[in-house]
Amino acid sequence: MLGEWFGYILSGRTDLHKIFLMVGPPRGGRGLIARIETTLIGERNVCGPKAASLEDNKLEPLIGKALAVIGDMRATLKNQGAVETMLSISGEDTLTIDRKYREAWTGKLPTRIHIISNELPRLADASTAIVSRLVILLTTESWLGREDHDLENKIRKEMTGILNWALDGLYRLTVTNKNRFTRFAEADDAIRTMQDLASPVRAFVRERCKIGAHEEGVDEFQIKVDELYSTYKFWCEDAEQRKFSKVHFGRDFRAAFPSIKKRRLGDKKRYFVYEGIRLRKDEDEDEADDV
Repeated sequence: MLGEWFGYILSGRTDLHKIFLMVGPPRGGRGLIARIETTLIGERNVCGPKAASLEDNKLEPLIGKALAVIGDMRATLKNQGAVETMLSISGEDTLTIDRKYREAWTGKLPTRIHIISNELPRLADASTAIVSRLVILLTTESWLGREDHDLENKIRKEMTGILNWALDGLYRLTVTNKNRFTRFAEADDAIRTMQDLASPVRAFVRERCKIGAHEEGVDEFQIKVDELYSTYKFWCEDAEQRKFSKVHFGRDFRAAFPSIKKRRLGDKKRYFVYEGIRLRKDEDEDEADDV
């Protein structure tokens, strides 16, 4: 999969709308991989913005760059600005970027994003759209205390072979895999964890609820809004999660599950219900739904 990413960078393509995330222990080779990647496409084509600059929309250094390497994104981002920025860049959206002492620049950035972190970052996004953009590579071994300080020089002597390896990866990505990056089971588990981190409401629904088709006149997959929110509050206490207000919960719930409809029922005493969801029952399978 790493060869596929290298090939994707070399190709100049941005149409797959993907972001590369490498997670692993210290001294695990992630920084070395990024430096070799930089050498492969040329240092003039690479920038290294901080996560905070994405939050503040300071994007001038990315103009004309093929790759942005964001190092050490381990903490929860302060706001959704960085998530929205990464979605816009990877999604080939047109951006207007302020430039110091110059007129603003408007266009589509040709930049692919490569994130490095020691742990899975928490990217606040109730819809978890950002998680669906990620190509995740997990490293497990650390060479802390037994580093080969000449390893990078040794690898740089093999750049011709690395170029051929990247081109093989590009062929595998585009032809063999039909423009889909190779995925591993470990990455699937990481994606699930990141979805839960990004949207605790989604984690609540996966653990305590069942999703299904609502039929008119049948209450099987229908629940009162107040009942669902009350269950969510108890879940937050059990899971030691921060409890959000009813309005905040409703907003994140709709973002995570746009197909579930909210309706107003009742004649005299009217109330709201969600259609397409119910609480889990004892007879339901123990395994949580894949949502």
